[in-house]
Amino acid sequence: MKKLIFILMIFNLSVYGQMLDKSKRWNVLHVMIPIKDCKCAGVFRETHSYSLGKDSIMKGKVYHELFDSVINVNSYGNPTNYSELIGYIAESDKKIYMINRNIYQPNENLLYDFNLSVGDTFKSQYFNHILIKIDSSEYYNKKYRTFHFADSLVWIEGIGSTSGFINNYNYPDTLLCVSENDTLIYKNNLGYDCVIAVNIDNIEEMNNPNDFKIYPNPTSEKIFIESNKIINRINLTDIYGKLIYQCFPEALNYTLSLSSIEKGIYFVRINDHVRKIIKE
Repeated sequence: MKKLIFILMIFNLSVYGQMLDKSKRWNVLHVMIPIKDCKCAGVFRETHSYSLGKDSIMKGKVYHELFDSVINVNSYGNPTNYSELIGYIAESDKKIYMINRNIYQPNENLLYDFNLSVGDTFKSQYFNHILIKIDSSEYYNKKYRTFHFADSLVWIEGIGSTSGFINNYNYPDTLLCVSENDTLIYKNNLGYDCVIAVNIDNIEEMNNPNDFKIYPNPTSEKIFIESNKIINRINLTDIYGKLIYQCFPEALNYTLSLSSIEKGIYFVRINDHVRKIIKE
């Protein structure tokens, strides 16, 4: 019996797992960080929810319309949700192709190639990725062939890339969830929800600055917290919402060490108030 189960598992992984299906939806966390000295609106986190539409024949392949529904927070702190046709996507011979609708002379770009073997190099629009391992991952009691590249890029056959469905290498994207017929078939292993949306700059406006003080900010090692009310709880999270540190001081003052975390933007939640801090 064990031998039969093992044979069935090998057989299931040897059968190609089709990725594109109109019943699927891919939710991706997209983080936009302005470059230094840019007078931009600030740092945004927003969820891009991708879905497929009508079919058409293009370049000898069946292409599906690709829609992007964006969930974010506008400059007034109110949630917005809009959808647009961003291009066309096709699946052929274990490869995924995309034609971008928003460029002047649209070219056919290869997004995935699940025919690769260990040692092969995949050439994306901007980078070369060397495949170093192929194994399997399990989500919701189903196994999927998983491709690991030397630069930490990960493809999951039938799901997408953990760095985002259409592999946007210009921004730190994260594949949050994939659903099929409104049922989850994939959820990230980072503890993030399927929808995340916040304008980071608006966080400062939603809190009373007189309730407590945090200094220095930016900082390289630690921050000092002073409050006029008892501090019951402190949460430190990254820009994706992942919990980095938690404590329950039950005091008016607290010193929070940041020496063990990487440089970047973080949030400190003190009781019911939130502050953005920068680790230099």
